[in-house]
Amino acid sequence: MANTDRRDLNQLIVIRILVLCGIAAFLVGSSRGNNIKTPITYHVEEELSPRLLIGNLIQDAVLTELYSAEELASLEFTFISSQEAHEELFNLTRDGTLLTRIVIDRDVLCPAEENCILSLDVEVSPVEYFQIIKINVVILDINDNRPTFQQPRIHLSLAESTPVGSLLQVPMAYDPDSPANGIDHYEVHIRDNSSRSVFGLKTNGDLQGSPGEIYLEILNYLDREEKSSYVLELTATERNVQDLKQSILIIQVSVTDVNDNMPVFTQSKYTVTVPENVHIGTALVKVMATDMDSGENSRIRYLLSSRSADNYDLMFRVDELTGEIYTQESLDYEERSQYTLIVVAVDSQVNGLTGETTVIVNVKDVNDNAPIIRITSLGKHPPKVEIPENSELMTPIAHVSIEDPDEEMGGVVSCIVNDTKFSLTQIYANDFMLRSAEILDREMTSKFYVMITCKDRGQPELVSWKTIDINVLDVNDNRPMFGQTHYQVIISADIHIGDNIFQLSATDPDEGDNGNVAYSILDPDVVHLFSINKQSGIVSANVNISNISIWDFKIHILAEDMGDEPLSSTTILILSSLVNQSSSNINLLSQNNVTVLHVEENWPENIKIGQLFDDNEHLVCDITTVVYPDEIKKLFVLSNNGEVIVQTSLDRETQETYYFGAIVKKVCRNSAGEQESVKGYIIQVIVDDQNDNAPIVIFPNSENNTITLHPGLVNERLLLAKIKGTDADVEENSRLTFTLVNPERFDYLRLNPDSGELYVIGEVRDDIESKLVRIKLTDNGSPSLSTTATLRINLTSAAVISNPETMVTADNLTKVLSITLPCSVILVLVIILIVRLTRKTFSCRTKKKDRNHVNPTTKLNLAADDPDAEKQKLSAIYTALGLHPSNGIDYLYPEKDLSACLTDIAEQLTGDKCTDLGFTQVGGYGGIDEAMPY
Repeated sequence: MANTDRRDLNQLIVIRILVLCGIAAFLVGSSRGNNIKTPITYHVEEELSPRLLIGNLIQDAVLTELYSAEELASLEFTFISSQEAHEELFNLTRDGTLLTRIVIDRDVLCPAEENCILSLDVEVSPVEYFQIIKINVVILDINDNRPTFQQPRIHLSLAESTPVGSLLQVPMAYDPDSPANGIDHYEVHIRDNSSRSVFGLKTNGDLQGSPGEIYLEILNYLDREEKSSYVLELTATERNVQDLKQSILIIQVSVTDVNDNMPVFTQSKYTVTVPENVHIGTALVKVMATDMDSGENSRIRYLLSSRSADNYDLMFRVDELTGEIYTQESLDYEERSQYTLIVVAVDSQVNGLTGETTVIVNVKDVNDNAPIIRITSLGKHPPKVEIPENSELMTPIAHVSIEDPDEEMGGVVSCIVNDTKFSLTQIYANDFMLRSAEILDREMTSKFYVMITCKDRGQPELVSWKTIDINVLDVNDNRPMFGQTHYQVIISADIHIGDNIFQLSATDPDEGDNGNVAYSILDPDVVHLFSINKQSGIVSANVNISNISIWDFKIHILAEDMGDEPLSSTTILILSSLVNQSSSNINLLSQNNVTVLHVEENWPENIKIGQLFDDNEHLVCDITTVVYPDEIKKLFVLSNNGEVIVQTSLDRETQETYYFGAIVKKVCRNSAGEQESVKGYIIQVIVDDQNDNAPIVIFPNSENNTITLHPGLVNERLLLAKIKGTDADVEENSRLTFTLVNPERFDYLRLNPDSGELYVIGEVRDDIESKLVRIKLTDNGSPSLSTTATLRINLTSAAVISNPETMVTADNLTKVLSITLPCSVILVLVIILIVRLTRKTFSCRTKKKDRNHVNPTTKLNLAADDPDAEKQKLSAIYTALGLHPSNGIDYLYPEKDLSACLTDIAEQLTGDKCTDLGFTQVGGYGGIDEAMPY
């Protein structure tokens, strides 16, 4: 008989395995047809030793069909960090082998449940092979527990008048094994083997499931005078006949002479359906029972049965007198969709008879859960979300997983991303991959604020969004660039060893080492004469220039960045020596011999701003000065003692730089007679900035000062607006700081003081005061100037369900995106404009810095960098001075240099040949100061 049962059991197991295989094959075929992957399913028996091999993901996920052996060897498999609890149970090797980590006890993980399935998500890396493999591990039960009663013995009292058919509830046994190995049936018998059957057993519901009750049933009339007590044995027996386990409860029954009618309910079952969002304290249903007894024996109390009270005492309450059942906690369809309660009616305070009824509470689903968005970075520095610039299109950036526990259409979710530079592709039903949709350039935009918005299809539709900060990592894709293709410097004879001659500068917009520039000389035959500082680009002398005969050197300078794959560029530095030439025969007139003077804007009239030359105390001279062009005379005057005087207050914002020329004629007398000399100057006056302009608000303004927002947004950084302003001043006088005027009123807002970005960081209160936000824009000048702006926040009346994902209703999503998308586009355009202006400003400042870093004691004469540039500069000087070149003079370098052109200027002004016209530069900017012949 045992062999037959065992054979039948083995056949049943084989049939089940074949059915499971068929289902698995169907699911695999379905998923392939739909292009939606299905999880891999493994079966593991509980209580087996650790390090048990479960499976290999390379084989089971069919990766061998997708990748070569070399690619498979490079794959790495790791659990996704959100499933740390399951990592305690399983071990995943880097090559994809899944093992048990510890002894798995199914009865702890899934006590008394029919199915025990653990879900795992495995990430495949590196990023170019990225995918998510979902795994279901089915834990198989073994019969390792016997049924147990909470206590070994109980006592019951029965009146002798207890009617036949009366029921007395008795405790149930508990077995944590699965239903297949759980309790199969109960039996009861009298220990003294009484010939008369007095007690039977009646059960209600599934013994192992919920909820079930066991009752002693009175089969015959009781007679206390015949027998006053009984000892019963209640036996609980398991289903597993091959490993049969039992447990016994001793029931001591005492027969008394009391109440003999039990309460009877008007219905054997009550059914009620309520929505899951029903308010706490709502009466769901009223039960009613009657008792044929009179007096105290007919007074009924209602209460939950012991089993129902253990499970649902906190969830439901029964009014003892009326029989009404109330909710005491919120119902949640996603947690449980049906409750079965056993309500007992007791007809007296002591040893009362009981009746029972079943109440079924069906919970109806309401779309009350917005999608929950979780983002996992795929970069090298999680949790930061990063992508290298110039990455290929559709490069994976982050894994986006969605959870929505609602049923039917309330759990169907769709997601979008608000920036066209990125895209979302679906990889599972609720898993997406964020990828790049365009080639990104860090030098244009180094950081993106991307919003992912997900909504379900329930009624009403619920929406969640989450903002991701995506950092664009630098790639060395820009080479250092010099401002000119070549530089010409004329140096005098008093340059000594170690003196600085010139400073070169190349710029590289890359970041870190990719943007750090190192300088070197490429010509090996001049490194003993000149050297260049690797970091600063300053060229200095290794010998005394006076020891070298007349020469010209063309030195090739290399600028190379410090990236892993360095990029470089070159320029030519032309050094011309003045050694062994008579200073009286040299006309040092080039566009770089400019006397640079500074004056602050808004200074009073008739203020001296510089000294062009000093009168010779040992000679008596008549000095005549001429300033040109004529229109400059309204602004500047050159006195006979060499003082440059500004005659009116200047405004930098109107004009920042002035160029004009001056001719000084001296007739000096001494014992040898009269000596006449003429000297020409080109003067550049730079107007320095004062903080005389208050900030101007660009946004918000009178025509655009309102945004729309839902109240109740919490625990999420939401970019609400970007305050924009400008200041006509420069440098620190134009750098703006943004502050809230009354920050204590707006604890739900945060304003970035540098960028002007206004974020929502807490719940937006729906009150009048919170709708008008005053913002102060202050420059960093001394003293500072400020301007205020007012931003109006319109709060919608639509309800918002607050959760950690900052949910809104779909009706208002359009309003939010109508603000976010234009602001994002404007922000990108502003960043592009700032980058271009910054590059231009940086280039200009670098050139100025090149001049300022040259040793003040070093005498320089900077020539034009190329013929076209000199031609343009000469044209600009002539135009500024209101003159025209005579005799069709040729500007092209080097047939006619700037010396000849300026001599031509002097002839037009004085009518003299200025063969000895000298040039003096003051102000500590270097240059050649030759003595004038007297």
